[in-house]
Amino acid sequence: MSDMFKIITSINEAVELIPIIENPLDQSPFIEQFGNLGDYGSMRFKKITLTDITLWISEYRMTYETVFHAEVDQPILEAHITLNNRMVQSLGKKKSSIFDDREFNVTYAPYMENKVLFPAGGAYTTFDLHPSENLLERFSVDFPFLNQFLNKKIQQKENVLQLMGHRSFLNFEMENMVRKLLEYISDPFPSKTLLTIWSMELLTAFLLRSQNNIYPKYRHHNRHTDALIHAKEIVEREAMTFDDENLFSSELALAEKVGLSIYQLRTGFQRTFGLPITQLNLEIRLQRARLLLSDGKYSVLDVALRTGYQSREGFAKAFKRYYGITPGSIRR
Repeated sequence: MSDMFKIITSINEAVELIPIIENPLDQSPFIEQFGNLGDYGSMRFKKITLTDITLWISEYRMTYETVFHAEVDQPILEAHITLNNRMVQSLGKKKSSIFDDREFNVTYAPYMENKVLFPAGGAYTTFDLHPSENLLERFSVDFPFLNQFLNKKIQQKENVLQLMGHRSFLNFEMENMVRKLLEYISDPFPSKTLLTIWSMELLTAFLLRSQNNIYPKYRHHNRHTDALIHAKEIVEREAMTFDDENLFSSELALAEKVGLSIYQLRTGFQRTFGLPITQLNLEIRLQRARLLLSDGKYSVLDVALRTGYQSREGFAKAFKRYYGITPGSIRR
């Protein structure tokens, strides 16, 4: 049902979404597909209507840098995940945010107007989970903060609200849940009951993750703590996946991503977590290096390259300074 929202290009042209029926015999009655082709590339949406919960899978392939405005004519509460490539979205807010791979948030948006910037030549995928309000009210019995959130939604009908104070990354369990759902949806005849159960499990995982981030216990707390927690998660993720594309190239880029000045980021990070950003990044990389070395599968040079070092010598020097022993001494 594509009439619930409309998409407008940056040159103010409406994009008509056309129903897609690949094989009528394989079309499940609770799954709808629609999309569009244009000089910008293509977009394709899959809507899966379940009991008290709806899933949306959105796929975009852009031939050049493109900006779309999406307008939704009804209130939406969604758990939004960016699964492939980074994009810039406003999600109903005045200020846009960069959404990285596997990054998620839980947002309530009344009559949302969302601006999305897709960089040129990219393939983008998002996964959205829209629970009904009745379902959230039932869940609120076990999640008191959710009840507070629903009350705030009623009191501030015109405002965009986030369940979490900052965006976060999927953990391993949540990634597996999303992967399982995506694979099963592509089956010729998926079970609506199974999809509903698994979607409920994923919603529960979102709420548990959100609950753990509501009242963080850190040595220093101020109005920027939520942004600083997000910055810490980004630093940790980059340090653990240093052989992949970096999430940020400098502290200035990190500050811009989380909405702080460079001064607020550096001083707030040190006060909140007790160490500077560069030190946290270094410690995580060296801890990961020790695990890789003890596994015995990689040479010292391999481990150095996998943890962001350009030479065996530079890595060995940093490793010995931190642990007091050489990397070669702990290889099995």
